[in-house]
Amino acid sequence: MPMVKIKNNIYVELPQGYRLIKSSDTKRLFESHDKNMRDYKLKYFYEWGLDKNNVVLIKESHGNIDSVIMFRFEPDLSNADKIVIEMLARNFAVKSNGSGYLLLKVVESIARQLGIGKIEIEAVEGLVDYYESLGYINTGNHYYDSSWKEIIIMEKSIA
Repeated sequence: MPMVKIKNNIYVELPQGYRLIKSSDTKRLFESHDKNMRDYKLKYFYEWGLDKNNVVLIKESHGNIDSVIMFRFEPDLSNADKIVIEMLARNFAVKSNGSGYLLLKVVESIARQLGIGKIEIEAVEGLVDYYESLGYINTGNHYYDSSWKEIIIMEKSIA
């Protein structure tokens, strides 16, 4: 697997078909089945990824963007003890079943490569069971978001 610079002097191995979002991606087709997600265009993901502690990865195949994931390092990039996944979205404009799951596994691999012991996911209520099936635990913490309603904080220890 090739080494990819994700921020500053931080390099990780990414499998073929996974890469950082680029400005040229912002004009590409990306649609979600979720009405709340329809407001989030690839331009939003790209701009969010410009922050020094944030990373946006895409999974690409057959010239299409299959899915996108946004995560940040906490407390910051140089002292990260966890990765927080803020958004994971599959592109319903293309056939991409399982691409969100695969992106999640890539972020888990990044955490292992960097020696970061925990991943936290900000999950919408309807996906709690799904994330639990992948080994994430409901922390009991939550907050309310005006667009997404109840957000449940889930976490997984990464060995």
